[in-house]
Amino acid sequence: MNKSQLIRLISWRTGSSQKDIKNIFEAMEDIIGESLAQDEKVVIAGFGRFHTSMWGDYFNRQTGKYIHLRRVIRFRPGSRLKAKSGCKTS
Repeated sequence: MNKSQLIRLISWRTGSSQKDIKNIFEAMEDIIGESLAQDEKVVIAGFGRFHTSMWGDYFNRQTGKYIHLRRVIRFRPGSRLKAKSGCKTS
C-alpha cells in the first residue's frame, strides 16, 4: 500500500475528504521529522515508537577513536500494530 492508497482508505473509513486526510498526514510527517531532528522520541501508543540512534560504529584500538557513525531512524511497532498484523508480540 502506498501513501495515496492509505489516504483514500482513511478518507473512506472516516467520511472525511481526501484533501483533509492528506493535510493531516503531511502535518504528521512534518511533526515526526522535526521531532526526530531534535533527537526526540515519538511514541504513538499501540502503534509504535520512532527514534534515532547511531549506527555503524566501531572502536579503532590503534587510534582510540570511534569510526563510521551515522544517525538513522528506527521504528519499533507497538502491541496493537503487531496484533493486527499477525506478528508475534514478544
